Amino acid sequence: QVSVRARSPENYFVSSLVMRVAALCAAVAVAFLDRRARHHPTAEAACETCTNYCKDSSHTDCDNSKGAGSGCRAGQCPDGSGSYCWCPDGCQGAWAESSCPEVLKK
Repeated sequence: QVSVRARSPENYFVSSLVMRVAALCAAVAVAFLDRRARHHPTAEAACETCTNYCKDSSHTDCDNSKGAGSGCRAGQCPDGSGSYCWCPDGCQGAWAESSCPEVLKK
């Protein structure tokens, strides 16, 4: 015979707290990884990352009309960090001043 015990309020509180802490840790880890993935010391490094990202055909946000990474752009990140960011789809804006195919030709 299987006995089913009701959850005590204390057990429910602890398990709920553990779940929330785990979710928060996961969110922080994702934010940290995203920040590292998009922030680079040079435009060349940002462009290389973007081009490699776009080689994976499952990334539908890439403009690969003229080859892998052909739509990539890079420039100083708009967050004021001094790092370089990239976008895969030919984005426009003051921060995305460099076309990656041209940056990587140098």
